[in-house]
Amino acid sequence: MTRLLALPAALLVAGCGGGSGASVDADPTRPDATVTDGAAPVPDAAPRFTLGVTVTGTGAVTSTPAGIDCPGACSQAYAEGTRVTLLAVPGAGQQFDGWGGACAGTGPCTVTLAADASASAAFSAGAAPDCANGGVLLDTGGTSGFGRQYVAAAGIANFAPIDLAFLPGSTTAFLAISQGGHVHYFDGGCTPVNTVDVRSAASGGIGVISGGEQGLLNIELHPDFAANRLVFFYHTTQASSTNSVSRMTADLGGGMLTLSDPVRIVDFQKAGGASNHNGGGLAFAPDGTLLASVGDGGSSSASAQNDVMLLGKVVRVVPSLAAGTGAYTIPAGNLFPATNAPCSGMAMGGAPCPEILAKGLRNPFRMSVDGDVVYLGDVGSGTEEVNSFTYATTPNFGWPMHDGPVASSSLPGYKNPIVAYRRSVEADAFRMEDPMATETGSASVMIGDVYRGSRYGGMLASSLFFAEFYDGFVRAVGVDASGAITDTDGVPGAHLFHENAAASFVEGPDGYVYITALYDPPMVYRLVRP
Repeated sequence: MTRLLALPAALLVAGCGGGSGASVDADPTRPDATVTDGAAPVPDAAPRFTLGVTVTGTGAVTSTPAGIDCPGACSQAYAEGTRVTLLAVPGAGQQFDGWGGACAGTGPCTVTLAADASASAAFSAGAAPDCANGGVLLDTGGTSGFGRQYVAAAGIANFAPIDLAFLPGSTTAFLAISQGGHVHYFDGGCTPVNTVDVRSAASGGIGVISGGEQGLLNIELHPDFAANRLVFFYHTTQASSTNSVSRMTADLGGGMLTLSDPVRIVDFQKAGGASNHNGGGLAFAPDGTLLASVGDGGSSSASAQNDVMLLGKVVRVVPSLAAGTGAYTIPAGNLFPATNAPCSGMAMGGAPCPEILAKGLRNPFRMSVDGDVVYLGDVGSGTEEVNSFTYATTPNFGWPMHDGPVASSSLPGYKNPIVAYRRSVEADAFRMEDPMATETGSASVMIGDVYRGSRYGGMLASSLFFAEFYDGFVRAVGVDASGAITDTDGVPGAHLFHENAAASFVEGPDGYVYITALYDPPMVYRLVRP
């Protein structure tokens, strides 16, 4: 199993070492500098050697430490003994054919400079990819040797995939949603069979406003989809003011996807006009109840502790499945009595909202359910959190009283996260293990499924995926049936691979993990071990 080191208060730090062979200087952006007593960096006396790189085809090569970043040809001088790790990044629709010169193979290449050196990287369009079988191998890398294969071709119209759902009874058919308001139906090919526009309620859609953090954010099939064909969506319906859960009925007659009968289930009305902190998680619990993770609205963090608002909460309802009916009922076990008046569509209710299951969340954009455990990726103000709880409990995660874990004695009654990484502390260590990570600063944690498949030689068994949307490092942590961390031995190798703008990680029926990348480029990949 891929593991992380668990520390008290559930703060995670990177394991030492790693399998990529990369070496990181104290200041990766200044390989030729030393720092003494807090003074400004001064050049050291070590000889300097030049590493040159030539790229043929459509792709680029980047380096850690920084200095190499080019299509075409480029070079950089480094101090003697510097270990430079080169990464080959294929262009859209291209494949990496391999290294030449000082490098060989197709994985990341590390060159330790004892003299001037040169390397070459070759890219090509390759054979037409068979997307039903994983497509072209784009790269290998990470401390555990993982790679990605694309299952969607570049250049698809209106394609910015933010989530996907596999259709039952098939290992190749899935629905991928784009943030702008389109649903793409794939069935083994590199391009969609067809695409359905759900942006306009007047034209038979659910109504979607997109831009920034707004848009079509999540898709979830009803557990009995094979019989009722109901598809549920989490989406922004009015600019800066309302997020909603809606459903539609899918039909695959004639081999094409149609979506009809749009029904609004619940509205999360914002009190202010902010367009951010919408949340966006959606999942069915084992008892058939529907869970939605809702952001605090962006305009006031106090909403997360305000019991007459649905913002900053996990909402739990039983949606009506009747045709044309958007009503829902309140299940037993929520935080407040089911006899209280529902709060859907209201900025503030008159009594505590009976829909609330858990509270104290800032922007829980991603949520997954594994057995009886709910996992939440909550985007923090300075600390990114992964929280867990059993859906039969009603925890308070503490926002805005605290951001990240705290001692129970100082703020009793709040549930701490199982994973937390601070943007300038643990996140910096995570970047050190990822040769492709940028230095832009972490901002948005993404979580995925707990992996229960049999691929990958058991390395990811019972592991929860989490990633940093902007910096691009993708990691995994072992969890048990109660939602607690099992990684306590400090085995290195937690870094899996790099993916900019990763928005969801979904375990497919074939046992592979599928990743949606919102941009850079917009793509659906699956995780492999070449």
